[in-house]
This record gives sequence, structure tokens and C-alpha cells, in this order.
Amino acid sequence: MKSSSLLAGLLALMIACGVSFGAGYYVAKDQAAETPNSRPVVAAGDSLDEKPAGADTPLTAPEKSDKEADDKPASEPEVVNKHVKPEAAPDSSKPAVEAKPAESTPGSAPVEAKPAPGQPTEAEKKELEDQLKDLQDKIKDLKIGEGEDFDDIFNGPKVDFEATIAGQVVDANGTPVAGASVHGQYNENYNSEGGGGRFSFVVSAGGNSGPAIATTDASGFFNATISRKISEKASLQVNLTATADKFAESKKESFTLKNGDAKEGIKLVLRGAGSVSGRVVDSSGAGVQGVNVSLNPVGNGGFYGEGVDIDFSGNGKGKYNAITDAGGEFTIDGIPEGRHKFKLSSAGYRQIAGPTEIDVKSGQNQRAATDFQVAVTASVAAKFQDAAGAAIRGWVTINFKDDNDKTVKSLSGPTESDGSFERNDPPAGSYNVEVRAWGYKPYTTRATLLDGQRYDFGPITLEKDEATPSGGTIIIPDEDE
Repeated sequence: MKSSSLLAGLLALMIACGVSFGAGYYVAKDQAAETPNSRPVVAAGDSLDEKPAGADTPLTAPEKSDKEADDKPASEPEVVNKHVKPEAAPDSSKPAVEAKPAESTPGSAPVEAKPAPGQPTEAEKKELEDQLKDLQDKIKDLKIGEGEDFDDIFNGPKVDFEATIAGQVVDANGTPVAGASVHGQYNENYNSEGGGGRFSFVVSAGGNSGPAIATTDASGFFNATISRKISEKASLQVNLTATADKFAESKKESFTLKNGDAKEGIKLVLRGAGSVSGRVVDSSGAGVQGVNVSLNPVGNGGFYGEGVDIDFSGNGKGKYNAITDAGGEFTIDGIPEGRHKFKLSSAGYRQIAGPTEIDVKSGQNQRAATDFQVAVTASVAAKFQDAAGAAIRGWVTINFKDDNDKTVKSLSGPTESDGSFERNDPPAGSYNVEVRAWGYKPYTTRATLLDGQRYDFGPITLEKDEATPSGGTIIIPDEDE
């Protein structure tokens, strides 16, 4: 990390140099603008400091210095400008005018121009430029070691973190629940050194609830030790939930821990659970297999709040979901009691009719009031792999461009674990198709797509882009690492 710290310091000094240049320039500029009668800044003795010659003022040759007169060869003939009148003898009756320094001549030292107030001199500018060049040369020589990324450089190296937690799991009536599992998810929080700002970086998402870290005893109590490696400048935000047979998952309890903390008195309340069933059919009434049906709580609001689920799989799955069987039937278990909304998603199908919400009751199975009807729609599919044939995991964007290179439509999302990717509703017609994936060079091809049909690009091999920055990639693991 020595090279990382030096790099950060060098970058800061480069910024300071740039600010110094900019400050001097703009201060001088502003002061000049505020002075209506200001004149250009010139070296002392420059002719711009003299009154401009008019039509009736004869031009005179500059006077020679004594040194120049002494150095002039005796044999050299005197050159006289016939168009210049000889200077009149000075009038002793007029006050003498202080002579200005003579202009620099060949062989004499140059006279340095005086800078405007607040503006660096030429010597100071040269010194700053030399310092900047030296810093640039040092940065080019730096080699960031493997394992050092954006997070390490700007938030400090990873350090050992350990804290303890303790609490109890109960049901909605306050009765302790034995054998319940307590699950944890973690975020790293960073506070800006200047104060007043904070942001979170998700370091582990895992499954819906995160890994189990404790099990309750006969009285519903639990305790656990959280041991991780986190950035030295971060605190750890812990999100706890509890699960148990015949119950729905508890609401999330969140709090922040510092290294060595001991958090006690945590209470996780399990919710009553019910189930929902239904059927998905096509326009003829036949069951449709392979459609994903999911439920999410209604009216929770708040980003990352209770009931807000983010689809990392790319197939539209919600937190509570099921896939239809050969007859189009589905059943979703373990849903918390309350009002929920439906969402149907499947490559090649679009919902056109059916219920939108349902009330879930604890201990009961609720049947959807009517069947869900879907219609066939167009889709595009591909399977992404690298040069070695390994599946590419990450975010992919497919751009459909016309012959004028204008993007008509873009479809994007994460790939599946095997590198597969499929999205509905591509534009019909012939297009230049551009595929972009983080860390890989763009891939282009030509394709003609038809209304209501599936277009499969098949396996697409993407070439690694070595110029891709190493920082900024967030990996969502399948389980806690």
C-alpha cells in the first residue's frame, strides 16, 4: 500500500499545482477587469510607457549607451538618418525629467517583466512546471500491486473486524421462537473526512436473507460473533432477519457497528405466513409452462426498505416466487400476511390479463381470483463466453442501431450463471447489433428480427479489454464470502 499512498499524495499535489496556476491567472485577470484605466504591463523603459508619437512628432533613434559607444570601431562610418531632425539642445529653464533605464541591448542582461499582483513570476511558473513534470514522471514509474484496487487506494487497506451481537426472536404475539435462524447481510459505510457526507457500498448481497449466522435456543435467544475484513476507514452496517418453519421472514433490523462493539437487546419479530396459488394460460386457455410468478408487498416505499427487492438474476424474479408447471399451475409458499402485488415474467411471453394484487392471510392458501393470460412476444437470446469458453457473468447491453448508426432500442441486464441472456421486445427489422459488457471489447453483428419471434444469437465470444479500469466493479456473490 506504500505505492497506493504515494499515488494518492502525488495526485493531491498535482491538483494543488493546478490550483496555484489557475488562482494566479484569474486573480490577475479579475483585478485588471476592475481597473478601467489600466494599461498593458510592460518592461520598464518599453516604448509603450511613452506617449505615442503623433503626425507632428518626429521619430528619433534610441540613444546609444556609453558602453556601446566605446565598443564601436573607430573606422566605422557614422550613419545618419536624413529623415530625422537632430535633437534640440535641452532647455535649462525646464525641470529635468528623470531618465528611464535603457532598453536591454545585445550582450546586456534582459530586464524581467513585472507580473500583475497575484500572478506568479516567470521564474515561479518555471519552478511549478518543473515540479509538475517531476510528479508526472514519478507517477509513470509507480506500479500498483495486485489486489490493490479503487477501494484499497481511497478507503484504506482491508483490516480485521470483529463485533458481537445478541438478541431474541419472537412471533407477532411476543412468544419466543426456538430453532429460528438469524441471517445477516453487510454494507460498508464511509464517512467523508471533511464531515457532513456519508455513503454506503454494498459488499455482500448473497441470497434474499444472507447467510445464517446464529440459531435461537429454547427461549428464543441468540448470540453471534461477526468476523470480517473491511476497509480501515469504514464502519459496518449489519442487516438482520430471522426465519423459522411456519413463519414468514421477520422485518429487517439494521444498525451500524464499529470494530470491537458489542450490540445487545436486538429483537426480531417473525410474521405469520400464507401461500398463494394460480394458473397461467395462453389465448386458447392452455396452460403455459416456465412462467415466473412473483409477489412483492404493496406500499412499502423507500429505496432498499422493507419489501424492496432487486432482481440480480435478470429474469424478473421477486422475493417470493414460483415457476409454472406443465399445466400452467403455480404455488408460492411462505409469504408474509398482508397485501401483495403480482408480477409475471418470462422470455417470449407478456401478461395481457389477470389479477394484479391479493391479500395473504396467515396459515391460509389464497387462490388467484382468475387465471393469468399471456401472449407470445418477440425476444432475443444469447450465451456469452470468454476466449477460454468460460461463462461471462456481468451486466450486458445490446444496442440495435439503424444504418445511420442511431440507436433505435437498447436491452440490458445481468447474465445468468451460465452466461445466458434473454430479453423481450426487441425492435423488428434489420439492424447493426452492438453488444457491450463491462471488461470486454464491444462485439458487433448484423441481424434481422421479426415480430413475435425469438431470435437466438447463440454463443458469443467476447474479447477481454485490458484497458478496462480495475476499480468500480461490484460483484454480487451467491453466498457470503
